[in-house]
This record gives sequence, C-alpha cells and structure tokens, in this order.
Amino acid sequence: MRAYTLKRVILIIVLSILICLCYVMITGCVYANQDNQNRFSKTYLLSGKGAEDMESVAVSQIDKELSYNLGYTVLNLNYCSCFIIDPFIEFITDCAELAGQEEAFKNACHAVTKELFIKSLQYYDGAVEVTAPEMGDIVVGWRKGDEDSWVFGIASRDSTFITVPEMYSGSTPFTTYIDEKFISEYESRNYIMSYYRPKYQDRPSACGPMEIKGKTVTVSRSKLKKKSQSFSISKALSISGCKDGLTFKKIRGSKNIIINKKNGWVTVRKGLKKKTYKVTVEVSAKGADGTEPLTAKATFKVRVR
Repeated sequence: MRAYTLKRVILIIVLSILICLCYVMITGCVYANQDNQNRFSKTYLLSGKGAEDMESVAVSQIDKELSYNLGYTVLNLNYCSCFIIDPFIEFITDCAELAGQEEAFKNACHAVTKELFIKSLQYYDGAVEVTAPEMGDIVVGWRKGDEDSWVFGIASRDSTFITVPEMYSGSTPFTTYIDEKFISEYESRNYIMSYYRPKYQDRPSACGPMEIKGKTVTVSRSKLKKKSQSFSISKALSISGCKDGLTFKKIRGSKNIIINKKNGWVTVRKGLKKKTYKVTVEVSAKGADGTEPLTAKATFKVRVR
C-alpha cells in the first residue's frame, strides 16, 4: 500500500513539474514576443509596396538595439512556432511581419536552419533566385570550406544589405546592433553569394484613389455684418474615392476663412468685404492599413455678395 502511495506521489510531482515547465514556456514566449516588438524601431513609413516596405523596416533598425539569442527565442509571426535557433532568420521574419509581408515567408518562417529556410522560401513560398540583388531581396553568403560562416541579410537600395551579427554559442539573451555590410566586401573575403527574391505582395489602398474638386460657395454680406458664417466642407469640395479618416489642411487663402483640420468645417469671419476669395486645401485620407496617407489638393471659392 505504501509503495502504491509513493508511486502516486512521484507521479503527481512529475506532472506538476511538467505543467510548470509548460506554463513558463508559454508565458515566456508571450513576454519575449512583446519585448521583441517593443525593441523594434517604428520610424519606418510603409508605402504598400512589398519589397520597398521590407527594406524600409530593415533600414530603420540600423544601430537599434535588438535582442536575439541562440536556443530559445521568439518568432513574432503568429502562425509560426515559438522555437527558432537562428538570429538571421528571426530578424528577416520579424521585418516581414512589420512590413505586412508574412505570406512571403509563410513556410520559411518555420525553418530552424538556414538551409531549410532557403529551401522553404524557394520551393514552398515561391521565391526566385536572381543573379543580382535588388531592394528587399534576401542576401545569403557562405565561405567555401567554412560552411559555418554564414551571413544573411535584406538587400537595401544602395547595393548594401542589412544583417545581424552571427552568434556562435549560448542560449542567454543578448543585446546586439544591426550592422550594414557591403556585398562586395563579403565577395572579396571569398564568400559565395546568392540572392533570393521573395514573393512580396503590394497592398494598394483599400478604397482606391481620392479625387477632389472645388466648388463656389456664396455667403451673404449682410449676414457677415452681424456674425461669422459657417458651412460644411461638402459645400466647398466634391470628394470621391477614398474617404476614410479624412483630415484637412489650408494651404493658402484669406486668413479670415478658417478650415477645421479634423472635420473640414469652413468658417468665414464676421466683417469680410464683398469679393470672391480663393482657398486651396489639402485633403488627406488614411488609406489602407500600413500604407501612406492619400493626399489631394483643390481650390474652392467663397463669394461674398
């Protein structure tokens, strides 16, 4: 009976340890994921063009302290495993997520070695090997006779690429810098270079282009003698296409005609003399997620009579 009880106690202890380990792994994964997100610089501006956005995110991380470690690290792509052992791969896939290009690395993001990453990128994610790198391409290099001396990076627009320094051992998190390396420098050091063009997807504005045209609004001089007059921007401008998150900025015109930046409400101040006034406005729409705001300019007239 005592032996049976002892076995039960041991079983309970083992199960408790396993549950605790699972909890630590799960919560640690979430924490590191948030930490990684917070460390990335958000100074980039996304245009909606895949390769350009990938490069923009990578360039913004130059000289930025990021935390990567060999062993247990976190990959930010939601559909990928939390386990990854290569800082090169993690940096590339982190940039892909922030650039909105997860689909281009949908299978490669699961790779735990550089060789598997490249094979998955080519054969499953549709990347094409090219002879010369262009902006956003993945740069891969290794030194003949020294297969451990790999280098990975994201090609920039000025014949350079952005990479992270290779770390050789240890699983303790560390802080490192993003360095810019000339491709020619590696070739001169007997690196064999290869270049892969991922299947990036451009993301045009969800609501299409924005067009605005100016109108003429008539304001009574007799009313302006008593108080200021106001009207909605729809009376002054005809706006078609994208209208998501509109903002307004007066470019030129009489200082006595005011435009509200948030809702475009136009106010003609009291006492304005009889005349036709021209007002030029820049209208901006938010556009699709992660893309630059859409902008357009137009001139409307205010006729005081």
